[in-house]
Amino acid sequence: MRSRWRFPLLFTAGVLAYVFVCDLILTPIHEEHGWEWTGWLNGLARILALPGLCVAESTGARFRHRTGWGAWLVMLLTSVPLYTLVGFVLRWMWAPRPRKSRGGTPLNPHQPDVHPRSDAAADLSHEQVPAETRDIPSPGDDALVSRRGLLLAARRTAVVGIAGTAAYSFLVELRNVEVTRQSIPIRGLPQTLAGLRIVQLTDLHHGPWTSLSYIRRVVDQANALKPDLIVLTGDYVHQSDRYIAPVVEAMAGLKGRIGVVATLGNHDWWENGELMIRELDKTSIRRLDNSRLFITSERTLESGVGRTDQKHVLCVAGLGDLWEGSPDCGEALGGVPDFMPRVLLSHNPDTAEEPCVRKHSPRIDLMLSGHTHGGQVSFPGIGTPITPSRYGQKYAAGLVQSPSCPVYVNRGIGTTIIPMRFRVRPEIAVIELQAG
Repeated sequence: MRSRWRFPLLFTAGVLAYVFVCDLILTPIHEEHGWEWTGWLNGLARILALPGLCVAESTGARFRHRTGWGAWLVMLLTSVPLYTLVGFVLRWMWAPRPRKSRGGTPLNPHQPDVHPRSDAAADLSHEQVPAETRDIPSPGDDALVSRRGLLLAARRTAVVGIAGTAAYSFLVELRNVEVTRQSIPIRGLPQTLAGLRIVQLTDLHHGPWTSLSYIRRVVDQANALKPDLIVLTGDYVHQSDRYIAPVVEAMAGLKGRIGVVATLGNHDWWENGELMIRELDKTSIRRLDNSRLFITSERTLESGVGRTDQKHVLCVAGLGDLWEGSPDCGEALGGVPDFMPRVLLSHNPDTAEEPCVRKHSPRIDLMLSGHTHGGQVSFPGIGTPITPSRYGQKYAAGLVQSPSCPVYVNRGIGTTIIPMRFRVRPEIAVIELQAG
């Protein structure tokens, strides 16, 4: 009995010790330095703590924004029996069980058959067989050993397969950024703006497991695409306002020929929206929460244009976040002539279903959004089982037709809840506007 419990209990103790060391020591280090290796270690701790934290949230202890001591206590109480059970399952799936003879004593499957039975001994009862020959395997034991070997191999293959898939999702796809390209016609777009290249970044989520060095690599990738305009559609931080200043400093390195514009997302407001605004205002990034700018025929970004120039410009507007920022289409688009083409930025793609957006249909020519992360995990034949949208998988990712306008939903750069991606790579979107 004692040996049966040893591995499960040691496994549970190791998991919980690792989680708490990361939370108490490595996370503060990561907040200070944003190193890649601390991000990976914190991410693994988050994966291990997630089942207990989900139970904590079901009891009302919030963990998606900031994880308090109440959530950690529930996580601890939940994780002890959970990981003890997991330890038993792993032990059963990986370790071979000792084979027993018909007399009930364990047999060594590697022991050679050095005492073959005689025909006469085979006719004797168990009690009549000499003690020294009772535990010698019979010919039928070879088939039993073979079946047990196959079952053990199958169990081990399952363990390796599950672990390999999880490792790929965490170690490979999580940082394997894909550059996607779209060419979208815009009705009434001036010929001088045809071919305008927009690079969209969203959901950077610099936080406990998304390192600053990774964000900087993404910034370099975006700049290498030679964009005319860079648009940022929210959720730049995760879990602490200490990540705000570093990520804004990294984003300040973005270089578009025309400029860089941004809207805020729900996580920015959850952490500290006012601080995010102050930090952004120190840079050349121009915020578009419930406001607009105009790209002129000379490809400059202006806050207003004269009446005679209105037919030669593109309006780029932004809305406040649907969950936290009170989107106001009147502020963003009010007074813009009906003939003027418009691109709208909104962190949450569900905004396209809102009455204020429908009111301006069809003169919203394109909406750029993020928020859903593509669901982060997608299974063949099933799709994304969890998508933070009221409309299921409709706005998971890609170009979608809403009731009011086309919406391009970017899969984002970072992650929340769990630092894993499976069949949903992080994305930098390149969108070229064509005269339609």
